[in-house]
Amino acid sequence: MHEKWDYTGDSVGHRPRFNIVCPYCNEPMAMRSSRLRRIMRKDGEFIPTNCIGYKCPTCAVVRRWNVAIRPSEFDSILAQRGGNDVYYPPIEEWTEDDRIAQQLEALGYFGGRRDDFVIRED
Repeated sequence: MHEKWDYTGDSVGHRPRFNIVCPYCNEPMAMRSSRLRRIMRKDGEFIPTNCIGYKCPTCAVVRRWNVAIRPSEFDSILAQRGGNDVYYPPIEEWTEDDRIAQQLEALGYFGGRRDDFVIRED
């Protein structure tokens, strides 16, 4: 069904068969989210999709793709997620990149990496 996306059989759902590169920085983008959706067509039929978002670690631009998927894939991914329609990669995955860790620290995630998180008692 997908020419450019592979079904992964896990809670992520799909991975691209192509490199996702920022159109502004020419940097590889990081997967940030996956959301299952049902989009209604004009004729009233619902099409199951996986809306997959990638973010540039340099300039923070976000791009999303609505990948049409099979109903069986939709049901399987939803079950893998315990009924939750949204998936975010674990923090360990997205803080491996120093640029992302620095951005998180600037946003108030002290240390930027999971091992460095500090709970402030102000």
